[in-house]
Amino acid sequence: MLKRITKNLALSFGYEIKRIDLKKKLAPKFPVEFDNADIEIASRILDNRLTMVSPQRLSATIMACKHAVAHKLPGAFVECGVWRGGVSLAAKQTFERFGADTPVYLFDTFAGMTEPQAVDKSLWGQSAIDKHREHAEESHNRWAYSSKAEVEKNFTDAAVNME
Repeated sequence: MLKRITKNLALSFGYEIKRIDLKKKLAPKFPVEFDNADIEIASRILDNRLTMVSPQRLSATIMACKHAVAHKLPGAFVECGVWRGGVSLAAKQTFERFGADTPVYLFDTFAGMTEPQAVDKSLWGQSAIDKHREHAEESHNRWAYSSKAEVEKNFTDAAVNME
C-alpha cells in the first residue's frame, strides 16, 4: 500500500518511479553528436580501462578535438598526468580520423601519485596520506601508477587495432 501511495504521489508531481536492474551492465551513454567512430574510440578507451576520467569527460575531450579540427584551430593537445594515456589516445585518434596533424603531448612523472599533503582529503574527509603510504614502493608509488613503457604500449596497441 505504501508503494502505491508513493508512486501516485510521485505521479502527481510529474515523476515516475521505476525499478532498475543494477545487475545489468549498461553501456555508457554517449552524446547524440557521436557517430559510430566516436563511440568506437571512447568504448575502446573505457573497456580497456585506459583512463580514470568519466565517460562524460572522455566524450567532452573527443568533442573538443572535433571542434578544434572543424574550426582549424592552431596549437597542440597537451595532457599533464596521463596515467595509462587514454585521454591523449582518444585525442590522437580523433585528430588522425579527420586528417589533422595536431601534435599530442603527454607529461607525467611515471612515478605514481605524488605525495599528498595534510589538506588532501576525500569527499568524506579521509586523509589521502595513509592511502599513499600503503602503496609506496622504493622506486615509485603503485597508487595511480603506470609506467612510460605501458603508455607507449597502449598507443602502439591502439594503432594496430585501428588498422
